Amino acid sequence: MPSQPIDLSLPLKEEIEATAKRVAHYPIVLAVHGRTELKYSFPVSIEEPDDELFDLVIHDTLAFSCEGTPLGIVDAEGRWHTAPGSKMKSNPWQKRLEAVARLQKDCTDTMVLNVTERHDVYDLLEWTNEKAERAHLLVRALSPGKLQPQKQIREHLLDLPYAGTATMTLPPQHNRPAYTFNVYLRYDQVTVQPPPRHTQQKSIQANAIHAIEMNPRSRSRPSEWLLLTTRPLDSFEAAGECIEWYVEGFLTDAFHRALKLGCNTDAPRPEENGELESLLAGDMATAWRVFTLTQLRHEVPDAPASRILEGLQWKLLVHYVNNTPAFPEEPPTIRQAARMLGRMGGFMGRKNDDPGVQTIWYGLQRLDQLLLGFNLARQAQTE
Repeated sequence: MPSQPIDLSLPLKEEIEATAKRVAHYPIVLAVHGRTELKYSFPVSIEEPDDELFDLVIHDTLAFSCEGTPLGIVDAEGRWHTAPGSKMKSNPWQKRLEAVARLQKDCTDTMVLNVTERHDVYDLLEWTNEKAERAHLLVRALSPGKLQPQKQIREHLLDLPYAGTATMTLPPQHNRPAYTFNVYLRYDQVTVQPPPRHTQQKSIQANAIHAIEMNPRSRSRPSEWLLLTTRPLDSFEAAGECIEWYVEGFLTDAFHRALKLGCNTDAPRPEENGELESLLAGDMATAWRVFTLTQLRHEVPDAPASRILEGLQWKLLVHYVNNTPAFPEEPPTIRQAARMLGRMGGFMGRKNDDPGVQTIWYGLQRLDQLLLGFNLARQAQTE
């Protein structure tokens, strides 16, 4: 029965280093922490050849610009569930915060902001405040009406007059379309008391933001968010920025959908962790390219595909799809590259239709195979 965590930081080393290089070009970067589950099935033992189902929980940290541009993978780790729906004994939040702290240390001209959500916010605030050089924190406090200390903070903010209104747009999720609505916004500096199990710990100062939906549609209770941050809040605009940045974190859902659609769950035996790490890291790297391509084809469709694909990759792509006699000199646009990859993955190329995540994924896999064959042939010619 699998039990050991799967640390993906080493097999994803090149991806993580490339992320740091991209992050260094931005003044503010969001490091969004998320999780998703992948289902694997394999025989437990030779004596029991029947496959058993296991859930692998992926805890990852992804980097985005404030405008939502994907910048790369910061850290990732997999942890096994012994049965579908069972609860994890621990959450590797500290490992992911340490990875972001390393990123902040490497990118001194960039303000990196951890964006996450938790029931117990005190531990994250305490860890962040231990050292001044650590990245700032923006955390959504879950169950704000039930758990302490967020219940006390929520009540304090609701007693204040609202500072203004803001507009929030939640991206589409599953069967729900994108949703735009207005919220009342309140913010203040607050004191976060330690939970009962930390009776010897000191209280922590933080900035709190409360947003509650105005005129909720077809729901009895309005949606609300309670955010705590170590970032200074000196204006209503700064509080509004924090709300916008938290919403940007929902982009991780699209990355996780891409990972689930294309991930190879025909896994090796769980004791063969090295092979499984390489397999999963490769799937995450491909999922990131697919996700980035699908995002940027809507945001900057006419930008060169060299922003995502390396020189030889886009040259082989155009040469293969268009059957050109020689490699092109100029890269295609991102939109053109997405359609070419979709065609390689089975996209029919209908008018006014764009390839989906799965066909782009298959196209990238075929492109990787072409690249491998080309490099082997070139190596054979030089020997």
